[in-house]
Amino acid sequence: MRTPWDILFKSFLARCFKRDYTPLETESEVRYLALTIDAVARCNRNQRKRLAVGTPFNFFTKHNLIEFKSPHDRLTVAEFHRILARSHLYAAQHGVKNLSDILVCIICVTRPTWLLNGKPPMVTFTRKAAAVYLSDSGTVIPCYIMVTNELPVEPINYPLLVFTTGQKRKEFIQALVADGDPELLTFAYLLYEDDVKEGFAMAKKPLPEEELMERIRSLARDYGVERFLSGLTPAERLAGMKPEERLAGMKPEERLAGMKPEELAQLREAIDRLLPNGKTNGKKKRRKR
Repeated sequence: MRTPWDILFKSFLARCFKRDYTPLETESEVRYLALTIDAVARCNRNQRKRLAVGTPFNFFTKHNLIEFKSPHDRLTVAEFHRILARSHLYAAQHGVKNLSDILVCIICVTRPTWLLNGKPPMVTFTRKAAAVYLSDSGTVIPCYIMVTNELPVEPINYPLLVFTTGQKRKEFIQALVADGDPELLTFAYLLYEDDVKEGFAMAKKPLPEEELMERIRSLARDYGVERFLSGLTPAERLAGMKPEERLAGMKPEERLAGMKPEELAQLREAIDRLLPNGKTNGKKKRRKR
């Protein structure tokens, strides 16, 4: 089953910023055209100091607009321009007058090579640190690109390394299994269960599966089950469930809702075949004399 990366990213990011007493608004709505930004962190000076020490976001300013691009939703030319447009609408809505008070941070799992190589040519980026690139021309509002697959496997980067693929993910899981951070393990297990199991097997350590499942249930309760499931298609929500589990709690008429006449006829025939001979609706048929 495909795990909703975007939803988990927003939930996890909110938890990380909460530890540094920095309020984070996810899916921040830009009033015009009903547009939303994945997350917005509004930081005062003290909050920025804490973030600079304990997180990879040592470049944050007062208004920080965060967008996330997962392996299932990569950064395209059109989306890059939409992100920049939303940032200008946000600045207008919140009365941002100084450009040093606002920035855009696009967190990509995989490297957006086309963008960092100067396409479109009106935008250029300079590498500021490992996995961090800053626009130096072509954008009015400063734009940072962070590539999680390029981050060093260090504790300060662990929150973002949860969202990685390939060899970087394997390196991170090895470090995570050794470290044993319960919250990070929970998110990693949700995103790539098989890889986490393999990491524990290679380290010859028992997988705390019961503890992980309890944390997952707690996460779903905290974040809202319906909101968590909203990132899945109906087929993905039902994947792995037994027929009786899918129908549990439903009234008979609810189970039949939406069925076509021919489907109802087939269902009736199936029920007749399952009923004991000589019985209908639980009653014996009387023989005619």
